[in-house]
Amino acid sequence: MKFDPAATRAALLPLDLASPPPESEAISAYLAHYSSAFDKEFPGLTHHIGTLAIDGERIAVQVLRPSQPRGTAFVLHGYFDHTGLYGHLLRYCLRKQLQVVTFDQPGHGLSSGAPATIDSFSRYVDVFNAVRALVASSALQPWHLLGQSMGGAVAMEHLLNAGYAARDVPYRNIVLFAPLVRPYQWSLLRLVFYSVGRFIKEWPRGIGGSSADEAFNTFLRDNDPLQAKAVMVAWVRAMAKWQRKFATRTPCDLAPIVIQGDADKTVDASYDLQVIARLFRPTIHHLPTAQHHLVNEIPALRAQMFAQVDSSWRD
Repeated sequence: MKFDPAATRAALLPLDLASPPPESEAISAYLAHYSSAFDKEFPGLTHHIGTLAIDGERIAVQVLRPSQPRGTAFVLHGYFDHTGLYGHLLRYCLRKQLQVVTFDQPGHGLSSGAPATIDSFSRYVDVFNAVRALVASSALQPWHLLGQSMGGAVAMEHLLNAGYAARDVPYRNIVLFAPLVRPYQWSLLRLVFYSVGRFIKEWPRGIGGSSADEAFNTFLRDNDPLQAKAVMVAWVRAMAKWQRKFATRTPCDLAPIVIQGDADKTVDASYDLQVIARLFRPTIHHLPTAQHHLVNEIPALRAQMFAQVDSSWRD
């Protein structure tokens, strides 16, 4: 059966962590399309996939539990992304024998909602908080938090909102891959946005091109039916409002691991790292030739990236 997003969404049942979902051709087609069936690589793995009703949406959640888990990793995806694209990062967590909890934000992937838009960034944080609360009873300690791009922004906002100090933060490791504070060339983009944003609701986006892995870029352009085709003005407006407030937040003593590609032309890395260094006590690793989509970079760069994470990872 060919992957059909509508059929897969219709096949998703409410998430049941007591037992894996019944076999479904539509879900199997989804997992095959995104090479996300990990059971052969990790014998004894159980894969729970289903929905949670959160904030008026059906949020698609996946929980991957190895046979002998040693903790739980919460994985947060970036803008336009979804869980199906995060196989390399999920495998990394599973190799560490971590149970993985991951989900598609509203308007992304298999979750419901208007495509790739939001009225407030706080909703993304609220959805993460709700997912975490609903799976907390089965989320083995220690916990780890990993986010790519917008997922990094959601992670940071979550941490600051919660007011955690280093002594009581519930995450053993916090890893941010190319975290978003503001986009690349934001000064120019802001002028364009405020000039035309009153007259349009969206503008076409170029899909792919954020990784040196051309196979990944081609897959996004030609073979990923879950990709939104446009940047939504409402999302840009919500992001701009969030980043203005975020840059003025009160610093904390949390110490995330930050991985940043120096060839990134999606986020304003120089500015973003300055803000993150003021608000947190990060360990920052640079990948000189890496682009933005670090979790889907070419194999050599991914290997370097995960080696950098390992060098700062606390077991």
